Amino acid sequence: MISYKDYANFEKEGAQRRRWIENPNEPGCYISRATMPLSDLMDTYEMNAPACHRAKGPKALFDPSEGPEGQLYQAFNWAHKDMRFAGYAEHNYLAIAVMRKPADSYYELPPISEVAKALYEKYFALDELQYIVVKMVVNYETKGCLEKFILPNHPAVPHLGSLTLNELESDAILGSRIGKVVAYFVLGAFERGTRRIERIVFWRDSEGHHLSNDEEHLGRMENRWFH
Repeated sequence: MISYKDYANFEKEGAQRRRWIENPNEPGCYISRATMPLSDLMDTYEMNAPACHRAKGPKALFDPSEGPEGQLYQAFNWAHKDMRFAGYAEHNYLAIAVMRKPADSYYELPPISEVAKALYEKYFALDELQYIVVKMVVNYETKGCLEKFILPNHPAVPHLGSLTLNELESDAILGSRIGKVVAYFVLGAFERGTRRIERIVFWRDSEGHHLSNDEEHLGRMENRWFH
């Protein structure tokens, strides 16, 4: 169960990650650029190749009202030892359907954020990426933040609907486990100070809870990331 102290710590840690992303002079950032392509990642960790193919994605891949129905996406499913990473990708977004990695496998398996970056970059240019979507939020930290602390403050949000989180709520999500993966993806993929997470959108549908993280170029509103 997520406590008030936990939530306050998530807000603090998420705000720190946001500053690391937006300000290259913010001290204390220990996340280095992720430079290994997929082939090197496989060799370094002695991993089997991921299963990748073109497939039809779900109707609402990143937004409950906009997802193109029946469009072909690059699908991937990577299982190695106790790690699993699966999802869809296209030229401007990455949708993560499954991400699982044991906490005690730091030296045996690559970070999930590096797995996501390497898979996306194998097929598409990073500069095209606008959305990172997490389907089916089940992690206890992130789901606990949403259910216990964020959604009760928005009683008008329907059971099947969407909510754009404010800055403090977004920081709490970035401080939780799923938000940490997204923040580390951005820190590993781009030079610090050149991107920011513009907004985090939560929505519920008949399948469960989902999050969309929208990025944008700093100082260039006409070239927006994660619109």
